[in-house]
Amino acid sequence: MKKAECDVRQLRNRIRRVIIAVLITQILIMAALPAAAADRSDTILDVNLIELTMYDGSTDVDVRMEYTTDSVAKFYMFLLGGRTVSPEINDVLTGYTELNITEVNERSATLTAFNASYQSDGEQVLESCKLNQAVDIIKINIPRGGYIRFRGFSTIPMITL
Repeated sequence: MKKAECDVRQLRNRIRRVIIAVLITQILIMAALPAAAADRSDTILDVNLIELTMYDGSTDVDVRMEYTTDSVAKFYMFLLGGRTVSPEINDVLTGYTELNITEVNERSATLTAFNASYQSDGEQVLESCKLNQAVDIIKINIPRGGYIRFRGFSTIPMITL
């Protein structure tokens, strides 16, 4: 009986050592990743598409963003989850100050831009928004159907409907 207890005790000690080694490795990797990302001069998100959806009478705009990420960001997201790139997502839409990110994954994000549009003389106006990079496609879905598409812009232009 004592031999079995000794074997169980040794097994538990080995498992603890492995867990401690994994935790230390993860802490070291997490500490190194922000430094590696900070050394880069370019952004870790390369935005391919920004799709804005306007709603009749609403000042809020839904935004869907599709992007590619570098390998450091992918690894960072794998370890810590998609929310780790939230600051970079916010930085893309520098012109909108009130943003709420609702979903983030490796290839896309969904967010709401509050007070991004307003009513003026019976017309709905989408505020312009400066972007921190040129985006391949900016698509704006208008309230009564249809859309407007821009290519290669670094600003979402002001639109009056």
